Amino acid sequence: MVARAELLFCRIVAGDAQADVVYEDAETLAFLDIAPATDGHTLVIPKKHIEDLLEATVDEAASVMRGVHRVAALIDRQLRPEGITLFQANRPTGQQVGGLAGRLSSARTRRPTSLR
Repeated sequence: MVARAELLFCRIVAGDAQADVVYEDAETLAFLDIAPATDGHTLVIPKKHIEDLLEATVDEAASVMRGVHRVAALIDRQLRPEGITLFQANRPTGQQVGGLAGRLSSARTRRPTSLR
């Protein structure tokens, strides 16, 4: 098992790894994916390490979803996409980074711009 200090999401929350943060509140942090599949491809993670959705309490899952909702509104306002996709995977699924994350991506943006 990898020590929590070595996990990328934990290092980002601790400020030990760089991330382009677009949203933060007391419980969550949202940042742009380093290899975006679409414009605005953003990850929303809990500040407390949680391995996956099944490990999260209802309150922890709700706090991540609140962050997802706020970031989705940001993506919609800034990029004006035709749609927004929310993805969350559990257990080994081919994701390169472990830890709970809501992944948002836009579908065909109407105007090229950034989330900043």
